[in-house]
Amino acid sequence: MKVIQIVAKGENNEIGCNNEMLWHLPKDFKMFREATLNNYVIMGRKTFESIGELKQRQNIIITRKPNEIKISKKSWVSSSFKETINFISSSINKKNKYKILFVIGGQSIYEQTIDLCDEIWITEVHSIFKNADTFYNIDLSDFVEYSRIKNYKDEKHCYDFDFVKYNRITKN
Repeated sequence: MKVIQIVAKGENNEIGCNNEMLWHLPKDFKMFREATLNNYVIMGRKTFESIGELKQRQNIIITRKPNEIKISKKSWVSSSFKETINFISSSINKKNKYKILFVIGGQSIYEQTIDLCDEIWITEVHSIFKNADTFYNIDLSDFVEYSRIKNYKDEKHCYDFDFVKYNRITKN
């Protein structure tokens, strides 16, 4: 199974403040939705509290307090990555339709899963957000850029931004 981190970040690696996004970019939301649809999405508790369950995806929420999360029957809560990998492996053995595991945040989940990732998809927002309290501090030296699509600010987008995709070039 392919593992892809997907994230939007500012020029100083900012990804959020007070458990909310720092920008509103409809093209980014559309890309995220289309990419993650009918796949696994793995997120931490804070991200889950911010965005809730995503429809038409297998949601997996990782938290140290799994009994405190209220979810539908379509989602799954895990207390560890080992438990998550076991769950996914058993799902694959049952010929699950999901092919990709998208890691969608937050900061701690990105940091804990980077060694598992085959690719990273970053929306680079070309602005600095000084009020940020959450960051994407991932070393990209094991990855190489293979795609970049530029997007310019317009009536619906307050910032220029690029969709950038990276492949892993070294194995751990």
